[in-house]
Amino acid sequence: MLFVSLCSPALLSIILVFAHVVTETAQEHYKEAMTKLLIGVMFTMLLQLFCLQNMRVIAWLLVFIPMIMYTYTTFIIFFVFGVNPSERVKGYLIN
Repeated sequence: MLFVSLCSPALLSIILVFAHVVTETAQEHYKEAMTKLLIGVMFTMLLQLFCLQNMRVIAWLLVFIPMIMYTYTTFIIFFVFGVNPSERVKGYLIN
């Protein structure tokens, strides 16, 4: 099977791609799901190519940098808007 021959970064990437495709399909966004699937398969092939060229560190970085950036962005948003945004909204509600 194809998944057995994938290196670890490529396997993790394709699992994440399938999770995104299932989510988009469940929301009936079929064009977005097909686009994500196509781009995800190409990205996974690129990661596999890096692994075959003994550049596993670069492949792992390409997998984890987006996750790190999403986490960093979430922390920045929580810092700017507060952990519980509903408390800030209460002051602006008109009775």
